[in-house]
This record gives sequence, C-alpha cells and structure tokens, in this order.
Amino acid sequence: MEKVVGACGLICSECATYIATFKDDNEFREKTAKRMREQYKISMNSEDINCQGCMAPGPHIGYCAVCKIRDCIVEKKLENCAYCDDYPCDVVEKFHKMAPKAKENIEIMRADLKKSK
Repeated sequence: MEKVVGACGLICSECATYIATFKDDNEFREKTAKRMREQYKISMNSEDINCQGCMAPGPHIGYCAVCKIRDCIVEKKLENCAYCDDYPCDVVEKFHKMAPKAKENIEIMRADLKKSK
C-alpha cells in the first residue's frame, strides 16, 4: 500500500479506517467501529468506517470531514502543510500540540523539500 499523508501530516495509510476502506474489508470495518465505540464512547457502526484519505475527494470519517487544516490545504491546492508558505499557522500549531507525530512528519517533509531546491 502506498504511503498517503494527510494535510496536517498524519499518515492516512496507517489509519484503520483508511485500511478497511482500501481493502474493502467489512470484518475489519466492524472491528474498527467496535474499537472506536469503546475507545471514544461514540456512536459508530461498520458503515461509518469509510475514508479514502484526507486529500481524496471523499468520503472522510469523523473530524477529517470538517477539518479546517484540510479545507485550507484544498483551497490553496497544496499536497499538505509541508508545502505551505504560511506554515506553521495558529490552526496547525494547535493541532500539532495534540498530534506531535504529525508535526514531525511535516517537519521531515519540509526539510526534504528544502534539500531538493
């Protein structure tokens, strides 16, 4: 499976929802929905477990469907925050405090982009 990076730097292709969608695996969808119900105490069923990755046109799951970072990157027609001249903005900084691995991924990509220039 190809590595798919979301707007914020999260790796979509490592997400259980993305994997279940990519493999069209209904058993894995049900296991993922059950885990999400238990872990996050939310209403979730196997039909909700569908996401083609952050930057794909859809579908998206949960917060990813309304993410302001994603909206910004789509509007700017960029691959992700690594390519943004305004990085880091307040929105992505706030998110990266909760998701330091996403920040690390963006920082690595930005460093690679600088090397390739």
